[in-house]
Amino acid sequence: MVEKGLMEEQVSVYVNPRQWDDLLQEQDAKRTIDSSYSEAKHKSGAREIEFFGQNGTIKIIASTFVKQGYAYIVCEKDFKRLGSTEVTFNRPDGKQVYEVLEGKNGVEMRCMTDQTLFTSRPAGICQLRYIKAE
Repeated sequence: MVEKGLMEEQVSVYVNPRQWDDLLQEQDAKRTIDSSYSEAKHKSGAREIEFFGQNGTIKIIASTFVKQGYAYIVCEKDFKRLGSTEVTFNRPDGKQVYEVLEGKNGVEMRCMTDQTLFTSRPAGICQLRYIKAE
């Protein structure tokens, strides 16, 4: 991605929680004991993992929406949400969409939206596949 123009940009890597745990365990294993060492208590773990690579900062985030064995690298600042309307409970003519259900004690409510996710730099997105823990 660096050779396609992704220089000095922060990217986010979304991984499955199992792969994220493997990365965290690997980082904990490499940790050296420094002045923060205490005989009484051992603290380990992290909320996020961050590396510095050719392009800049690489932040690794666990997501349950990522299938195991896959990872997605994205430059989040390149994404825009486009569309003609946000999520709304009003119809285009301005009337409410609440309706009393016929023959039942209840109300029906509908919402609508017209949006899409767009990136101006498709080379700033990458999918990694076949990730296996050793």
